[in-house]
Amino acid sequence: MSTVPLNPSQPRPQSQAHTPVAQAALGAIDPIKLLNKYKWLLAAAAIFGAALGVGSHLVLGRLAPVWRPAIIFKCLPPQSANPNQVAYMSSEDTTRFMATEAKHMVQESILTRVANSIELQNVAPKWCARFMKTGAGGTVFDSKKALEELVDHARARIYTSTVYIELSFGWRDPVEATSILRLIGDAYRRDLDDNSKALSDDLSKAIRESITQLSNDNKALVLERNNITSAQNDGTVVERKEATLQELGFINEEIVRVQGQHEDARQQYESLLAQQTSPAGITYTDEIIDSAERDPAVMDSKQQVNILQTSLQALRDQGYGPDHRSVRSVESQLNASKATLERNREEAQRKLFASTLERAQRITEVLLSTLSTLNERKQTLALRLNDLLRIEAQLEDIRARLENNEQARADRERDLQEVLSAAKLETASRVVIAQPQQVPNEPDFPKIALMLPAGVLLMVTLVGGIAVARELIDQRVKSPADITAIPRTKLLGWIPDAAEDHITGGTPETAFRDAPQGVVAESFRQLRASVLKRAQIGGLRTIVVTPGLPESGATSIVANLALAAAAADLKVLAVDANFRKPALHKVFARPEHPGLSDILSGEADLHGSIQHIDGTLDFLPAGSRTQRVVERLASDTMGLLLTDLRHRYDIILIDTPPAIVAGDGVALASRCDASILVVKAFGEKRGMIARVRNELIDTKAEFLGVVINAVRAASGGYLRGNIRVASEYNAKSES
Repeated sequence: MSTVPLNPSQPRPQSQAHTPVAQAALGAIDPIKLLNKYKWLLAAAAIFGAALGVGSHLVLGRLAPVWRPAIIFKCLPPQSANPNQVAYMSSEDTTRFMATEAKHMVQESILTRVANSIELQNVAPKWCARFMKTGAGGTVFDSKKALEELVDHARARIYTSTVYIELSFGWRDPVEATSILRLIGDAYRRDLDDNSKALSDDLSKAIRESITQLSNDNKALVLERNNITSAQNDGTVVERKEATLQELGFINEEIVRVQGQHEDARQQYESLLAQQTSPAGITYTDEIIDSAERDPAVMDSKQQVNILQTSLQALRDQGYGPDHRSVRSVESQLNASKATLERNREEAQRKLFASTLERAQRITEVLLSTLSTLNERKQTLALRLNDLLRIEAQLEDIRARLENNEQARADRERDLQEVLSAAKLETASRVVIAQPQQVPNEPDFPKIALMLPAGVLLMVTLVGGIAVARELIDQRVKSPADITAIPRTKLLGWIPDAAEDHITGGTPETAFRDAPQGVVAESFRQLRASVLKRAQIGGLRTIVVTPGLPESGATSIVANLALAAAAADLKVLAVDANFRKPALHKVFARPEHPGLSDILSGEADLHGSIQHIDGTLDFLPAGSRTQRVVERLASDTMGLLLTDLRHRYDIILIDTPPAIVAGDGVALASRCDASILVVKAFGEKRGMIARVRNELIDTKAEFLGVVINAVRAASGGYLRGNIRVASEYNAKSES
């Protein structure tokens, strides 16, 4: 039997999917599915909306038509007194100016002039009749009410991507509406001329004040320049700066040269000092050795040695042997002279070395002192140079500011002349009438082109909103899409409802074995692939399968998944840890004891409790009822048992009670490698699934994901097509 290698040393991957919370609610709605579900209702709403729009058009056209004449204004660029100068205005500035004027046309001050105008009652008597009040003093026109009506019905809008603005007024009588619009346009033009003149005066005053301010600034700058140059002028500053730069360059070169000499002297001194303290002794240079040989004491010792050597040789030439008293006496004197020579030579070399070391130290100190003096001089020159540069920059800044002020004053004087000249032009207000008001030929409201689509849109939006609201209110999990819409929740797999499978046989709890060609069996093969992939990567062997609510089908999932894993040639153990309502023994048609509870209580051993099902699949039932103590599932004994089972089996699937009624699954997950949450379509709600998922994530076990069970193919959904195609394909394959 071959097994899939499960490496426990590999790191466990993160299985949680991260879905933004803001998409959780809408993400669960499939637009195509929703459209197919309510398409006939939406079509009926569209037809009813079209009829409603046509009917509204006919009724409103007869009872309350609105005529809206218009005046077209053209916006011009800023005017210049120079006819050869073409004014330029960016698109943003043009749009901003047009928007401002559109607001200006219908602002309350303009409409107040019209409401208080005596001409208004003459040109629009029917419109004004609604605002006549009869009192003790007679009939009085209520201008405040008239103003409110004008504000409500006067309108100004910009033609996009043009320089035109439309001013319009709506009323049931086309002639009176045109007359009222003329009064509004005249009031706007008068206000525009007044504002243009006031603006020209303000602008001229501001320019004159700016010219005066620039002149005062120039006087202050000239005075400041004179104060700076009273002690020194531009030429003196430049000459001193150049001289300082040259001297500073020389000092820098000298510092570099002295630094090199100091570094060489320091290295020589440190080398001599290291030889003086070295355990191996001093290595004298040839120069010291030669100088030591010329030392008087050494030369005297060398002369004495030579004399004794000559005497010794003479005695030998005379035939005296080495044992002769005279020979031994001369040899003794010769050895003593040689020892004295070596002592004198060593003393001379030591003195010369000490003199060399002292001289190297003295040179190093002199160079360091010279370098310090040079650095101080460099710092003094740098400070002087900074002062000169600052003075030079001040003078240059004053010169530039004087030039800028003179140029700005010339520009302001030219602007003043242009403002004074432009104020005399007829187009100074920059807004002219491009098309005057005319009595309209057709009403502005209602229009069939607007009412018909508006009725359709209204009804379709209303019905569609109700449909979407209905789907949002229903929080039940109905399809795999509902699982992926829950934040941080991974969909591990889904199993279709057994009723959707055209190939049936046996019971749903063992569909993989009884109907291997069915869609349900194929779904368990896909689930097996997902589980085994995660198990192989993360080294997971013990897996807790926890249902959300009762009747979620966790027992069926454990049984079929165990059969599927065994079919893949894995050694599998299915464990019934549901001490409250065990059912796995009924699925496999095996006795329920001895089992897990007996092992945990010590009444039975593992070997005698495991039951062989088929092939490589074994089963461990819940055990005796009297021994089912749920607290033992989280005990150390349970942990030791799981450790033993990990060495015996490739995959251990553990069935537990529903999480909503018992915490056994969560407690057991802390002893296992991984956990799976099983929910039933149209049973659990998303909030409950999220809560149980969080509890499982907080345990030691890796949360592999959610398996949705008993999924039914809804109208318009992709599941119906998938299930139908899979059933037909498997049926043909079986035949």
